[in-house]
Amino acid sequence: KIICTLRPSRKILNTRNVIMKKIITIFLSLLCGIFAFAQQVVTTIPAYIPQNYGGQIEVIFNASAGNAGMAGATTCYAHTGVILTSGTTWQHAPTWLDNSAKYKLDSIGVNLWKLVIPNITDYYGLTEGEVVSQLAFVFRDATGAKQGKTAAGGDIFIDLYDPPVLSMSVTNPSTDAVINKDST
Repeated sequence: KIICTLRPSRKILNTRNVIMKKIITIFLSLLCGIFAFAQQVVTTIPAYIPQNYGGQIEVIFNASAGNAGMAGATTCYAHTGVILTSGTTWQHAPTWLDNSAKYKLDSIGVNLWKLVIPNITDYYGLTEGEVVSQLAFVFRDATGAKQGKTAAGGDIFIDLYDPPVLSMSVTNPSTDAVINKDST
């Protein structure tokens, strides 16, 4: 009676282990990236807003992120203002608990809210020569009892970019793309 046993070589086993480790590492990296993106307190459309932007801005607030102070709220208002390039404090903000329609956010899902700013200049009442460097927010319910802030309990800021400094944003890399200097 002859018994034959086949065992994979150590080289094959080591190669399989290396491949499996790479797959697990890639999977965990993607998972962490998705989790980090999902936990952003605010996102905007457009994603990059220049300081001289005259179009509509959508601010999406994730009430379950940051300090999660607005998680489960049934209404959401923005206490919002701007930080000008000439200063460091909030400007053009309404009084606290101003429940005007323009500050009310629309529910777009569980703990997701959307504020539409038709135009920065008109929405905030900017005057000639004022340049905005940041939009500032505290999200709240109608009474101010619940507040949505950063994880550390601070105000939420959205940076606006100086167009000459921000020259390009790559959102979909392509190996076929050619970008010439000074092209738009």
